[in-house]
Amino acid sequence: MILIITIIITIIISLLIYPVIAHWVWHGNLDNQTLGWLKQTGFIDFAGASVVHSTGGWVALAALLIIGPRAGRFGEGGAYIIGSNLPLASLGCLLIIFGWFGFTGGSVLSWNETVPHILLNTLLSGVWSGAGVILIHYTYYRFVDLPIVINGVIGGLVSITASCHLVTTLEAVIIGGIAAVIVTVGRRSLEYLQIDDAVGVIPVHLLCGIWGTLAVAVFADLPADISRWQQMQSQLIGVIVIAVYSFGIAYCLLKFINHWYRLRVNSQSEKLGLNIVEHHISTEIYDLFSKIREQDEMEVSSTLCMDTSSEVGQIAERYNRIVEKMYENEKQIGALLDAAMDCIVTVDQEGKIVSFNRAAEQCFGVEKNVVIAKSFFHEFAGQRECKKYLDSVKNGFTQNGGILLNRRNTVFLRRQNHEQFDVELLVIPIRGQKLNQRYYTFYIRDTSHLHNLEKRIQELSHQDSLTGLNNRNYLITQLRARIALHKRSNSNVALFLFGLNQFHRLNNSLGNELGDQFLHEVADKLRRIIRHNDVLCRWDGDEFMLLISGELSPSTIKNRAQEALLALKNFPSIDNEKCGVSCSIGIALSIKGECNAAELIQYAEIALTESKKEGNYSYSIYNSAMGTAVKNKFRIESSFLDALKNNELQLYYQPKICCKTGALKGFEALLRWYHPRLGLIMPDAFIPIIEGSPKIIDLGEWVIEQVARQIVEWQKRNKVICPIALNISGEHFHSEKLLSCIQRVMSKYGVSGRYFEIEITESVLTSNTLDSLAIMQALKDAELRLSIDDFGTGYSSLSYLKSFPVDTLKIDKVFVRESHKNKEDAAICQAVITLAKSLNLNVVAEGVELQEQLALLTAQGCDVYQGFYYSPAIEAEEAEKQLKTKRGK
Repeated sequence: MILIITIIITIIISLLIYPVIAHWVWHGNLDNQTLGWLKQTGFIDFAGASVVHSTGGWVALAALLIIGPRAGRFGEGGAYIIGSNLPLASLGCLLIIFGWFGFTGGSVLSWNETVPHILLNTLLSGVWSGAGVILIHYTYYRFVDLPIVINGVIGGLVSITASCHLVTTLEAVIIGGIAAVIVTVGRRSLEYLQIDDAVGVIPVHLLCGIWGTLAVAVFADLPADISRWQQMQSQLIGVIVIAVYSFGIAYCLLKFINHWYRLRVNSQSEKLGLNIVEHHISTEIYDLFSKIREQDEMEVSSTLCMDTSSEVGQIAERYNRIVEKMYENEKQIGALLDAAMDCIVTVDQEGKIVSFNRAAEQCFGVEKNVVIAKSFFHEFAGQRECKKYLDSVKNGFTQNGGILLNRRNTVFLRRQNHEQFDVELLVIPIRGQKLNQRYYTFYIRDTSHLHNLEKRIQELSHQDSLTGLNNRNYLITQLRARIALHKRSNSNVALFLFGLNQFHRLNNSLGNELGDQFLHEVADKLRRIIRHNDVLCRWDGDEFMLLISGELSPSTIKNRAQEALLALKNFPSIDNEKCGVSCSIGIALSIKGECNAAELIQYAEIALTESKKEGNYSYSIYNSAMGTAVKNKFRIESSFLDALKNNELQLYYQPKICCKTGALKGFEALLRWYHPRLGLIMPDAFIPIIEGSPKIIDLGEWVIEQVARQIVEWQKRNKVICPIALNISGEHFHSEKLLSCIQRVMSKYGVSGRYFEIEITESVLTSNTLDSLAIMQALKDAELRLSIDDFGTGYSSLSYLKSFPVDTLKIDKVFVRESHKNKEDAAICQAVITLAKSLNLNVVAEGVELQEQLALLTAQGCDVYQGFYYSPAIEAEEAEKQLKTKRGK
């Protein structure tokens, strides 16, 4: 059916296109008297560069666009499909050349003195076009592809067809040389556009036909009254008219037929080939493959039945033997599979070639009959490697340092053209028919193509598998390159480190699948804000990093940060719950390459930490003060590990005094750290650093035990004990260790809970209300007193305060400091005191340093104060003296 459709299309195109265009170009009617309208404009096409070749090329292009490329030609995994028979193609090329002589020479319509000149120009153009294709192809690919060379020759013949009677021999050579470029570039262009031209019709006939038509105006010997520009106009009109008419008619006709009857065969027929599907013409090798496919559906042990007198039959017989041996010896199966390489070469004990298969011929670029009985390594090893390889042959491939038996040896060989390439060589020994006769079979695999695979692996190694973004390895590589580049150009490099706040909580609560989905969305949002030369990567689990460079002003950095925060705001709900995740950005800038990649990354991480302290959706730009703070933090953290062991910590006690009577009401235990090198370190310098780590709980337990020990010592000296207040961190308060520690210490030292007062900030209490209430109630049951420290600086709800079993509210010193001269601070103090009295709670004011402050607080109804006005924090010995002189009333 396909053949019938093809014949119908050919007949219609022959009736509608070729006659019309021929009449336009050559003659207007059949009496050969009136010139066609294109020829009347001066259009020249001597032997059909446009009438025959370009027209056919336009029709072919229309067919290719409608039918489409062959399966597996383009796209991922696409490859060039070899579809030619070189001997037949070469014979066809020779026949075409001789036919061309008849066509171009016959176009004169008589034998005269111009015919030899025409034939010479035709031959020169074809030869030089073929030579040009050889030169171009070898220059770029280092080998010659004969089918493309044949196309080059035909392209040269097509190009000279229009002007072979009007140009000199030199001009014919130039036309052919340019045709070689057109054939090569046209072929590559079609591949880029994914137009599958199996035999090169478009570049050879269409493009070279157009070039040959236009070459008339460039090279031809024109009449004196016609300028080359006028001739070029005539030629361009002809090219355009022929293109529009032939392509339009062909495309419409083929589109119409394709609508009613699909011109392209189905995928199965395409895979088998038209010879088998349409013409039912088979070959022995196809029959062999068919029987092998049938065998796949039966037992592998069944044999192939074919005539063994043919080569294919011998292959089938050998295949049967291999199948039998597979069942006899599993070890031979492994050897057979391991040896299934591209090239198979057999050598004797001296390394001389005995057999050389076709794959080896193609790989090494030499025919078998040329190398038989020659030394393999003399022929295909470099001078430096040859001696070592020959020594391996002499020693039977058993000596270390050379090629070894039954191993995949990586060696360097060279092709016939002296191109060196690396191969994988497996040597298998074979016994000969005669005694002590040995052969070696080389299974050789060209591994030079693995470079492309390594490149792909390199790409994968630079990509994050979850988000598809670059990974940290790629960004570090790019960062180093950018810093080096911009150091020379005096421009800047900036890193933006994005951290997702509360992401771990979301991931732990909703699961990894939704967490991964969330990270995908973050990556998509960040992709929308990057510029063409930015580098975006997933840096760590919930962190992303953006690298930008160039002329980066402070306003540019600010705008990019704000743009990123805006893009990452308003994350959607997940499973109908607000995700609660926000973003912070740490920014580090390298000005003119002043810092290296590692330093810049460290600075960005430091800036991100500072940004998270400022709250959600904020950014911080690194400065030297941040770096100093981090170094100090690290120094303190590392030193604190030994502080408890080396007794570097000491408790001081600040008296708490009754506002009205001046009586001692208790102490607050305050830490001091005597560092062996740094000297005295106050709590506000090291407590915030170790908060959030297990060390803070260890410290809290140490304080509790030290206070209990001090109370016991004072009791032994018959002192009247006042309650001692302890500051407990949020981590310690909400841990399971606090209550058990207090109970253990009370039991160990025999100390009553009424001597302990636990101070907690209001932010700790309100972070988990139900949990806080349960812990406080357990402490009250143990007779401990509870107070809320720094009251008024947090966000406590009055309803929470009412439900908490606290005994005391402490007014923060920030309100006390200016209370005697600032009405707002005085009003806050009064409000806290009034609130406490309404809830039957005691009030303690911190940081009282002046008599005016004490007088105001006393008048407002404050119960107890502490501060430098009475006494700073003092050592235990001094505190004991306070117990002697001032006893609680």
